[in-house]
Amino acid sequence: MTTEPAGQVTDLDAEALRQELEDLRQALDAIRGGEVDAVVVGGPQGEQLYTQVNADRPYRVIVEEMGDGALTVSERGTVLYANQRMAQLLRRPRSDLLGLAVTDLVDPAVTSRLAELLTVGPGTTRRAELDLSCPDGTQVPVLASVAGLELDGAVVRCLIAADLTEQRQAVAAISQARQEVLRQTAALAEEHRVKESLQRAVLPARLPEGRTFELAARYLPADQPSLVGGDWYDAFVLPDGAVALAVGDVVGHDLDAAATMGQMRNALRAYAHEGGPPASVLGRLNRLVDGLADGGMATVAFGVLDPAEGTFRWAGAGHPPPLLIRADGARLLSPPVGMMLGADPAASYADVVVPLDVGDLLVLYSDGLIERRNSDLDADLGALVAAAHDLTGTSAEAVCSALLARLAPTASHDDDICLLVVGLPG
Repeated sequence: MTTEPAGQVTDLDAEALRQELEDLRQALDAIRGGEVDAVVVGGPQGEQLYTQVNADRPYRVIVEEMGDGALTVSERGTVLYANQRMAQLLRRPRSDLLGLAVTDLVDPAVTSRLAELLTVGPGTTRRAELDLSCPDGTQVPVLASVAGLELDGAVVRCLIAADLTEQRQAVAAISQARQEVLRQTAALAEEHRVKESLQRAVLPARLPEGRTFELAARYLPADQPSLVGGDWYDAFVLPDGAVALAVGDVVGHDLDAAATMGQMRNALRAYAHEGGPPASVLGRLNRLVDGLADGGMATVAFGVLDPAEGTFRWAGAGHPPPLLIRADGARLLSPPVGMMLGADPAASYADVVVPLDVGDLLVLYSDGLIERRNSDLDADLGALVAAAHDLTGTSAEAVCSALLARLAPTASHDDDICLLVVGLPG
């Protein structure tokens, strides 16, 4: 009797191994081609079920053309089936997916999460967000839903992968937009603070006081941070004892408008102290504004009150006319000739002298007090006169409060409001 040396492979063993390899090749080819319903292959770990059994066919028919990726995974985590959409998501040929460990298809960081999903039993479903890994290193975010399915005594897992790329991009875009809105809001709030501080810095810290006149004023900035503009008022006593009064409105709602406002207010004070009638002061101010680098324009009502003489001499540069309140009612002063400052360096201005009586009140204001959307200027001015019809004999403070209560918008207002009232008490 002849005994083969230990560890030597006989011709019979080699033939058996070749046959086993051929069977395995044919089995895998059959699976890839969809030619069989199930294949059982033996091996060192025992028999392994590679399944496309009859019960699985309806599932494959359903998911083959669906918009989401789909896999069938064996109990040991081997890919048995992949639809075309899954191959597209993974950017790999469909045939290359069969026989792979399903955990090789995801980012290593989420392998344990996928493994946990794959422990789902028959009749139940688990979901989690994962990142599929493509051969080129890119990742595809998906919502993975894994359901257990029992087929002829074996349990397979059906994995559906819904692409979250567009959703993630939308979320990122929304987050970016939200951050941009917050940034712009903060910037607008800061700009608003700077502009309002600049405006309040050029307004008089306190109004002049005298026995023969009384003054009151109000300033309300626009509600919207981006709309704070160049409205201003001023009142000061001239060297001869007369009282200079001014209300102006620089075109625009930005820092340039606020800066121009400051320059105009200071220049008007200087020109008024040098002497000359209001028309002359506005003429000089117009030439200054025309020469400013920012090319700004503005409207102004400027006048000089002489309490001793009982007169108000004023000139206007495209600004709404002052309102006179007296014993017989309220009316607007007839505006003299004068275009807005900065429109024409050669523009000329004229004075008008208005006699005043004891008890009279004069109201200077910016257009934010009267102008409303979808309303013409005549109607707005008429509303101002009507709002003042019963204010005869009241104080300057009372006139300010009443006109704001009756004319200022109750909701938000998109323009500054300036109001300057002077009275000749008895």
